[in-house]
Amino acid sequence: MQFVSRSSLSRTLLALAGLAGPATAETYQLICENPRREYQVRFSDGDTNIQVDVTEGITLYRVLAVEETEARHVVVALTMNDGPTVRLSLRPYLRMEYWSGNELLQTDACRTQ
Repeated sequence: MQFVSRSSLSRTLLALAGLAGPATAETYQLICENPRREYQVRFSDGDTNIQVDVTEGITLYRVLAVEETEARHVVVALTMNDGPTVRLSLRPYLRMEYWSGNELLQTDACRTQ
């Protein structure tokens, strides 16, 4: 019977992990619409911001939390200047919701580009 040393086993596991390569982050590019206009939303898994592009320019919403399960994928972020909280739903449906406290202020339907 032959035993493998810990250092040999560690090197083998590291080599196998290196062969697997990095996981690729999924990028979402959406067009959302509120009563006034359409705007573009961009988010990649692992990003610290949701990017919102309107005619006046690009705004970044700071990501607070991400919930991703087989059934749901939701990103919660804070809008500019401590404004409302936004929930970007990516699964099972596409939409942006704006919340202040426990009150839903606005829901914008979204679609893929």
